[in-house]
Amino acid sequence: MMIHKVLVLTAALTLSACVLQSGLGRSFAPEKVEVTTNSADKSVTYLAPNAGKEPDVVRLRATLDAKGLMAYDIYVESVYRYPWRYYYAALDANGSSLPFGVLSVDIGTCVTSMGSCVGKETVSMSVSREFLLARQESGISFKLYGKNGNQDFAISGPYVKSFLQGVPARAPGGK
Repeated sequence: MMIHKVLVLTAALTLSACVLQSGLGRSFAPEKVEVTTNSADKSVTYLAPNAGKEPDVVRLRATLDAKGLMAYDIYVESVYRYPWRYYYAALDANGSSLPFGVLSVDIGTCVTSMGSCVGKETVSMSVSREFLLARQESGISFKLYGKNGNQDFAISGPYVKSFLQGVPARAPGGK
């Protein structure tokens, strides 16, 4: 009986460590949201810490334009080995398409002696504040689809909630 309890406890701790390592259970202090102002166009960007598993970067981002309109997106830097994926679409866990844009494709470094190359694609998916509010508990799961491969990503509910707490619901000044 004691051995059974130890095995169950060990398995639970191992699974908890895996969840935390993959970013699925991460939250952060709302003040960790980076706030930067673009002096040229007066826009303000709110950038959450990385929720991705190294070497990938997955972040929530909000941008307040000079007119007081806030736009939200999921920002992803996907790092992988050759062949280049050439992402073209993103779907959430319900199979709904997320408005998608490729920001950059970096062929990266090739090490001929090892026979491998590393690529990085940076993409963005537009979401609404309502979309994020609806996923504060469940989190966000989505898949990037590419010509030569797909990749799954997840952002935890606590992470989404922390981000929303760190970003004003309305523009400063009531706009």
